[in-house]
Amino acid sequence: MTLVSKPDQPRRLSELGALRVLDPDKWVAKVRRAMRDAEGRIPDAAAALQISPRQLFRWLDDKRLGDVKRVSIGRRRD
Repeated sequence: MTLVSKPDQPRRLSELGALRVLDPDKWVAKVRRAMRDAEGRIPDAAAALQISPRQLFRWLDDKRLGDVKRVSIGRRRD
């Protein structure tokens, strides 16, 4: 597995990843909405956003998303 993209094969951004670059305010709103709809559950929000949970964890480290509520790890759905 190559971690660095080759010059002839540039990395591809997802639609949501591109939105993060082009319109950060819309990106923040979309991530916030997904987290709110998923009641703070990262795997559910990631599925709704069509990204991996790991990617969402990385994005939630962004200072603009610092106040987004998360469910504690391992908490079951009721």
